[in-house]
Amino acid sequence: MKNNVPEPLDPILVINAYAQGIFPMADHYGRIRWYAPDPRAILEHENLYISRSLRATLRKKIYEVNIDSAFESIMLHCAHPEDTWINESFISTYTHFHNVTLVHSLE
Repeated sequence: MKNNVPEPLDPILVINAYAQGIFPMADHYGRIRWYAPDPRAILEHENLYISRSLRATLRKKIYEVNIDSAFESIMLHCAHPEDTWINESFISTYTHFHNVTLVHSLE
């Protein structure tokens, strides 16, 4: 990171890394680091199981649940420079991925 400008994230590199189980995160200095945890947690939405109690809570309409309605806004709200890995490079790259339907948000 030079002059407090985050490193750019190459979208092709990010996609290829994800395909191999590797993902980027910025460290507390804003430098991009690459991680390959073993085992890697994967949430498959096709196999999503919603428990009976969660379904009951959703039916009560206590919460509003949306999909893909505020992607960039959610990224911006989660980006706290002092305590998160989400910086401008991540917001830009992942918003691009969202715009071409490669990533989604559940709000």
